[in-house]
Amino acid sequence: MRSVKFQLFAIEACALLLLLGMSVLSFQRVQALAEEKQAIYRENALEQAAQGVERKLGGIADAVSSFAYSGEVQALLRAPYPSGELFSAHSAVQALAATVEEINPDIVGIAILPRDGSAPYYSFGLQEQYRYIQGLRAELDAGQDKTGAFSYLQTSEPERFTFALPVFSTTQSASADLSEYLGTVLAFCDASALREVLAAAALPEGSIELRSGAESLLLVGRTQGNEALAYETANVPAAGWVLVQRTRGRAADVPYAALFVMASALGLAVLVLLSYVVHRNFTAPITRIAQGLLRLAEQPQRAEPLRVRCGNELRTIAASVNVLLRALREAQKVQAEQEARVFRSQLAAERLQLALLQSQINPHFLYNTLACIRGRALFRGAPEIADIAANLSALYRYSIKGGESALLREELAVVRRYLAIQDARAEGRFRAQIDVPETLQALAVPKMILQPLVENAIQHGLEGRKGGGELRITAVCFPGDTAFLLRVWDNGGGIAPEKLALLRAALSANPAAAEKRGEESGHGVLLVHRKVRLCCGEPYGLQLESAPGAYTCAALLLPLRDARADT
Repeated sequence: MRSVKFQLFAIEACALLLLLGMSVLSFQRVQALAEEKQAIYRENALEQAAQGVERKLGGIADAVSSFAYSGEVQALLRAPYPSGELFSAHSAVQALAATVEEINPDIVGIAILPRDGSAPYYSFGLQEQYRYIQGLRAELDAGQDKTGAFSYLQTSEPERFTFALPVFSTTQSASADLSEYLGTVLAFCDASALREVLAAAALPEGSIELRSGAESLLLVGRTQGNEALAYETANVPAAGWVLVQRTRGRAADVPYAALFVMASALGLAVLVLLSYVVHRNFTAPITRIAQGLLRLAEQPQRAEPLRVRCGNELRTIAASVNVLLRALREAQKVQAEQEARVFRSQLAAERLQLALLQSQINPHFLYNTLACIRGRALFRGAPEIADIAANLSALYRYSIKGGESALLREELAVVRRYLAIQDARAEGRFRAQIDVPETLQALAVPKMILQPLVENAIQHGLEGRKGGGELRITAVCFPGDTAFLLRVWDNGGGIAPEKLALLRAALSANPAAAEKRGEESGHGVLLVHRKVRLCCGEPYGLQLESAPGAYTCAALLLPLRDARADT
């Protein structure tokens, strides 16, 4: 079976190959898109330049047309030469020309050429335009297009271009018929306006050229060499010119080999980073979890908590395994404690059985002896001694009889025989009172738990009193309870606080410690407590209360157990 590391490495290698393949395809697609976008960009730039030139030329044509067909220009061209009327019309046209040049700063000068070639022309604005008028006048005639024509002055410095508009009569008069050719208005324009438009639309590392047929009029920008050049053209209908745009091809500018190397290096770096991330967040945590689970399965006692440093679900899994490990250790600890308690209980039971066996040595000899004593006492007229022997014989016979439990009624009967013996010995120095409901006397209780408490109360409580001693045996159970209290109370000297503390500590300690402390004080009390715990379990057992010089109360908490269920 392949390891997780090998599988993840295979996945990373496939991812790298896929990344490289996608990089090649992406480069090809990007190249095609770039060339397409570049073509659209070139077309838009050339169209912008053509529209800009058209707007410039259209503005000049509109301004010149308004000027040429104004009343002032019509009057100037109709006035005979020379005359006062001509002088007046010239002044008006001069003011109008200044206004036109002010409104349209691209027009730097205006000339009016009458139809009669022998008549002088009129010049407004540009001082040196007379140098070009003679050459242009020969080209102008009455048959030219009424919309006017643009021409570029190649020899002018600074660069100029002109717009020539023929002027026809707009009215019928004695000096000119309607629509009769009157002359030509010639506007001189600054070519820098066209250069600004072309410069704004020119592309980086490209050029835009304004041409008229095969003649180059204006060039903006430049290209390095003639290799891999892209050509686009656009017409300028207003002047009959053509815009030619030259740009370098983008294919030669893209270093695909370098880009491929860079992409490969980037893919390798991504792979290394991905390998580190996968190792830190997946491979290493999975390996630690697998090793920890194997160690937990083979050697649970030596298993250690998992330490996984990642921020994903594997950390949660490791935390769950650690919780399971802690729960397992707690369960093992609880199981060990339970086994130790069972072992101690079995050991205590065996010791009790041994003590019982030791107490049963030659019982028939004791029975016969006590019967003989009782008979001789009756023969000699001593019934008190006969009763003592009878009570002692019955007490001994009950104590060695088999069985772990007995009726509470039987326990009380044995206690009464024991009290009769003690009353004969104490000669009335104390009195005993038994107040136990009949319903509780039918319950099963551990055998021989009441007589040792009564004996302890007489020997350690009432023994030193000269009179007025009192011993009470009571039992109480409230409705709904599952247990009842059996109390042995005396008004003797009580228990010293230090000794009471030792007894209580022995009652709450483990059996071994209780047995050790019982050797020093209250051995019979501790045996009763241990016997109840062995027969009934926790929380049943003995509790002690005492006030020095006032009283002592030994209270047994016992379960409500039916005698039939016990058998």
